[in-house]
Amino acid sequence: MEILFSFAMSLLGTVILMPKMIRYASRLGLLDDPSDERKVHTEFIPRCGGIAIALASVLPLYFWLPMGEQALGVIVGGAIVCIFGLADDIFELNYKWKFIGQILAVLCLLRFGVVVVDVPFLSRDFVFYREVGYLITFFFILGCINAVNLSDGLDGLAAGVSLLSLVLIAIYSNIVGSVAATVIAIIAIGGLLGFLRFNTYPAQVFLGDTGSQLAGYVLSALLVLVTQVDGSYLSTMLPVVVLGIPIFDTVMVMLIRVKSGRSPFSPDRNHLHHQLMKSGLPHYRAVAVIYLMQVFLLCVSYLLRYESNLTLLVFYVSFCFMLSTMLFVMSGKFSLADELLVVDAGILQKDKRNSLLRRFEWFYKNSPYVIQVFLLAAFFLVFSVADKISDPLSIFLMVFSCLLYVTYFFSAVSRSMSVRFVLYGGAVVVTYLLSLLDESNIMVAVVDVYLLAFVFVLGLAIRMTRREFFRLDNQDLLVFIAVLAVSQLPFESVDKYSVDHFTFRIIVFFYACEFLVSRTDFSKKLVCRVVPLSVFSLSLFTYLY
Repeated sequence: MEILFSFAMSLLGTVILMPKMIRYASRLGLLDDPSDERKVHTEFIPRCGGIAIALASVLPLYFWLPMGEQALGVIVGGAIVCIFGLADDIFELNYKWKFIGQILAVLCLLRFGVVVVDVPFLSRDFVFYREVGYLITFFFILGCINAVNLSDGLDGLAAGVSLLSLVLIAIYSNIVGSVAATVIAIIAIGGLLGFLRFNTYPAQVFLGDTGSQLAGYVLSALLVLVTQVDGSYLSTMLPVVVLGIPIFDTVMVMLIRVKSGRSPFSPDRNHLHHQLMKSGLPHYRAVAVIYLMQVFLLCVSYLLRYESNLTLLVFYVSFCFMLSTMLFVMSGKFSLADELLVVDAGILQKDKRNSLLRRFEWFYKNSPYVIQVFLLAAFFLVFSVADKISDPLSIFLMVFSCLLYVTYFFSAVSRSMSVRFVLYGGAVVVTYLLSLLDESNIMVAVVDVYLLAFVFVLGLAIRMTRREFFRLDNQDLLVFIAVLAVSQLPFESVDKYSVDHFTFRIIVFFYACEFLVSRTDFSKKLVCRVVPLSVFSLSLFTYLY
């Protein structure tokens, strides 16, 4: 359960830090210039998402990461990537400096023992077997850092693909018994999911080089870790399949550039997402299509995880051939424009049905109050049945709640931060308290039934809300996929029933919090009802101590 709580803490930290980072990005020089021909956005967008994710990961890593030699190597190398990435985001470093930072990070991994020791398709009797393992590790991790960095071209793309890959990596790391890799993967998932709250189309913030390089680094390092564990039967070709989309994208654009007589490192608009958009797919649908491609690769890699390296290689080459053929056909003879007209007509019809629902004027106008009452009632219900606990979390929440209550009165900005922390923090706390109770307790069943009713009310409120306030998007697709994945997690040490319930509860609470934050004007009186009651709820929790 500590692993799930570290996920929630990373998610909460990212959601809280991100608005502040966005607010001060211009002062720090962290704005993405839309004048580059490769860009698809038309306004200056903060590129500080990676920094917020890294900062939000510090505390959960400190509390829950078992610090062995390899885990230390991943953390130190990640810090190097963040330092050079931040410098690049601020000063736009020459590519040579980027490579220096990446090389230092990879050498750090090699120094701490994160290395390929089981080289695919090579006999251990080979004279330079060990040296070949070091070279493969070096170039694989260096290549993946740049592949993920180059694939970060649409809102939510690199973060979403990385999140999906990390879910499978967490499963693999649990299979091989690598607790450190599991914790790092889960914390990274929480940070990316919190970031996607602000990066899903239309994006309010970008990963920046800090975030995209860090994502590629963590993915490749963890994949080397979980496939090179002593006694593991996982295929050593799995890393190539799991990162198949960024690898395919990078190799494809380089071949196109070389064929046209240009440098393989010259910028252009030939990436996978660019070609999907040229075929008629709008921004967010192109991202969704790539998500589904990645899910397909991950599912097949899981099914073939114990197969031979040759089997996985044949599958991946076949996948790349079919994807290349599809892109060729779409570019020359096929367009999705007509299909999009039909879909857009459906969207217009959907909006018309929403306007029909809005005839229930009272519920439409007062849905934030209704959700607020339901959420706080859920908080109080959990507090009333929770067992007393004695850990530093109680004292921390008591002190921080008092500070929030004071800072709340200073400005709308302070109120915004207070509301976010109290609501999302309260969601984490009540989910944690429920996880401590025996699932056979009748009151736990009562809470879950109440949450099912809450889901109906929340769904109706979302359905009746205008799209500029709250809408279902690619992030919701990721959440749906993650829920399906969690239900299949092979955690032998954790009761699957408890994991499923934890996932259901945290998602319901977080969507309710998201709805309230999206519909709240922090300068008006609605927030005056939310904050004191929520702070009182947390104070009541600390009283249980």
